[in-house]
Amino acid sequence: MSMLQVQLGDDLFNQIMKEYFQRFAYHHPHTEDFQAIVEEYSGRSWQTEFDFWLRGTGTADIRLSDLRSSQDSTTVILGGSIPHNMLVPVAFISDSDTLEMLVNVLPEEENVITVAGNWTRAVADPFMRLPDCAPWNNSAPADFKLKPLLLPVPQPDHYSVWALPLPGYADGSWRVNAVFLATPLPVEAGGPFTLTSHVSVPFKEGSSAAVGLSLSAPISRRCGEEILLNTRFFSGYGINRIGARFRLNSRGPLATDSRRMFSLGAEMLSISDTTVYGGDNIQTGTSMEIQASLRLSKRSFNRSISAGLESFFDPGLTGNAYAGLSLEAETSQRLSGGFTASTRVNAEGVTENAPVQRMVRPAGGLFFENALVGAVFSPDGELSAINHYFVRTGPALPGYWNSIRRGRVGFSIEQRLSSTDIPLGFFAGTGWVGSSSEEFTSGTLLSNAGILVNAGIVEAIFPLWVSEPVEGENNWELRWRVRIIL
Repeated sequence: MSMLQVQLGDDLFNQIMKEYFQRFAYHHPHTEDFQAIVEEYSGRSWQTEFDFWLRGTGTADIRLSDLRSSQDSTTVILGGSIPHNMLVPVAFISDSDTLEMLVNVLPEEENVITVAGNWTRAVADPFMRLPDCAPWNNSAPADFKLKPLLLPVPQPDHYSVWALPLPGYADGSWRVNAVFLATPLPVEAGGPFTLTSHVSVPFKEGSSAAVGLSLSAPISRRCGEEILLNTRFFSGYGINRIGARFRLNSRGPLATDSRRMFSLGAEMLSISDTTVYGGDNIQTGTSMEIQASLRLSKRSFNRSISAGLESFFDPGLTGNAYAGLSLEAETSQRLSGGFTASTRVNAEGVTENAPVQRMVRPAGGLFFENALVGAVFSPDGELSAINHYFVRTGPALPGYWNSIRRGRVGFSIEQRLSSTDIPLGFFAGTGWVGSSSEEFTSGTLLSNAGILVNAGIVEAIFPLWVSEPVEGENNWELRWRVRIIL
């Protein structure tokens, strides 16, 4: 409708809307009825436009490039993947003035536009009134804006770089941390890329500095299917990680359609110092893993269900060969009275030669898989994944954050009950971790229960009871963990 208004002009568009209202008041008009009035008043066929936008799956991309300025004139090139003739507003901008004009763009043709005056920037569709799948390329030169990383709201008409400097403490030293997020629109929402980076510089000599970088970008996109490339690099605290992964996302056009995600990639992990991660939680050495995962999900208004299978394999190029497999399923059901019940089941196992960091840990993961979260929180200290930060992988029994138990196989089941009216919920879970499945009959089940408090993307977890407390603790005791959900 906004595109129609631009193409027809305000006066004619208002006449059409007035006639449409008067002719079909208290009736049930269809798309064809509205189209007939548009054609009657404009004097031409709009079949191409209505078919493309309302009955197909194609997209349009308006692009502005190659701005050249002189003392007397400014020239830009306007084009893109446009399916039909389209009037495109173009604004020329300088420090003190703005010039606006309408340009008739033909399909798959480039328009060379020259105007009088020295202009520093040109923007196509400056008020974003046309359907455009990539509005970030509508500016020449490209528009970049630096903003504080407090509330990073995507703004697809320009490239945003969010920055957040903050103090931190890790590896025995206070330090300066800086986090950067660059994207016009997250790649998961159709953007061209998502770039996250961080750097941590200590004040104390001998303390480890750290730097991390992750990039997600599309390889191909079409209706209902996309292939993304995710790469990441991290170096610091005695650990070096580098990896790349291809991810295939497939889904139907409706929110209730099934979704499928398949990924395949490789990662190299080199550990030279185990001090920051608690010594016994990881071991030195180098591994080169091939990783694959498959996740299926389906959601309706009252129910959602998802299931995932993850595997990894190290062929032994840098040490001993090992492998691992993890299976997880979760279902959520809306109940009467404003409550939601969810159940999570997990089972996993690793082969004998797997390093300590790959063994089953009852309390969840050791490493921050999300680059942004890992940049903000320290790898050691109270808000680390070793202690009170909760990485919900594996058995994920949050009450056992300080348990030293490790195993080759394990499973868990967790039940949650939360309210949609107040940010409060309850959880209870039980699981088992052992060296082999034969030990299950003689092993001890680990159980915990407690309260959940949800505040936006932050989840606070209070395991008030555990069945097998560590030495020095009681079954009933105030424990806490925190989790960021992104």
